[in-house]
Amino acid sequence: MLQQLQSLVNTSEQCDLQKADFVAAARSFSFDEQARIVPPTSGGFSSAPLAMTEHSLRQVCSKLGAAVFGKGTSKGLPHDYLSAIPKDLLADNLNRHLTASNGNKWMVRGYGESARAVLAGNYPGGTDAAGDFENTQYLRAVTTLAEGQLEQFPDMKLIRPTITADDLHIKMTWRDVDTKGDGGNGNYGVGVYIGNGEIGNRKLTVYPLIQRTSCTNSIIFSGENGLEMVHRGSLNAMRIQFKAAIGRIFSASAELLDKMIAAEEQTIPDFEATLAGLALKHGWAEPVRDGVFIGTEGKQTRAAIVNGVTYAAHTAVGDAGEQVEMEILGGAILTAPDSLFTQAAKAYRREQAGIEVR
Repeated sequence: MLQQLQSLVNTSEQCDLQKADFVAAARSFSFDEQARIVPPTSGGFSSAPLAMTEHSLRQVCSKLGAAVFGKGTSKGLPHDYLSAIPKDLLADNLNRHLTASNGNKWMVRGYGESARAVLAGNYPGGTDAAGDFENTQYLRAVTTLAEGQLEQFPDMKLIRPTITADDLHIKMTWRDVDTKGDGGNGNYGVGVYIGNGEIGNRKLTVYPLIQRTSCTNSIIFSGENGLEMVHRGSLNAMRIQFKAAIGRIFSASAELLDKMIAAEEQTIPDFEATLAGLALKHGWAEPVRDGVFIGTEGKQTRAAIVNGVTYAAHTAVGDAGEQVEMEILGGAILTAPDSLFTQAAKAYRREQAGIEVR
């Protein structure tokens, strides 16, 4: 496992070599005739223009809304219009609005020749003394934790970890639990999910996790035992809370396992209508609905629904972030009140009868 973690660190380090942050007053930036962001000259050196990604253009539209609609507005510039007009006209629009940016600071995050994000100037990002950006720093913290716990938890393993230039998703279990008492290798692993985004697309999160050892279904719990931090304040303070949350979750995941064991015995009445109602509620596309049904393994319990949702997460959903959202939904269904299932079945029956679902 340590080799896997080190490989992820190496990948993240390679991504970091192409990253650069530019922090300055918003009006210090400009847009060239191709609507690329031009960072201000610093220390006598100029930087190459950065082509906006779809994500960074949406962020620019949001940030410049106040220049048109006034301070405190929630309105942004019309993205559909701005993304459709010629680049030179887009640049003229954005440059004009930049002059009314009222002294706001921006952090433009570059990756190669692209502007991957346009964030507030006080965003707690950037490199540390070793030149590591945030995702690499968190990966190093996880690696240090794992090195110190391997002797106590020899079962420790990673489940489908991913690292990109922008996003981090780590699922790690440290102990297998034999819930049936038959001396086997265990039915569940208990552990932690760690996620982060460097472009303002997701919070730093540390959540309890339980893992079915007979497959690769992960159940993630976004509750009071976890950590969910927006990117404000000191990055060092965030790292301290990050490490403390991982330690706290060591015991929290074991408690949540008890809920899963109980869910294996809880039969859900009107099971098919309940499943259809949940599909209706969450807007599942047909491949996801099919994946959930297959993942129930023919059982009709609360645990079967949880297993179905988490099975669909890694068989019917391609994006790593969306997979995690489905796995978090599995955790929410596990801990939801029984009324969730009766309401879902009722909603499906109403929909089938042509009655408006409320």
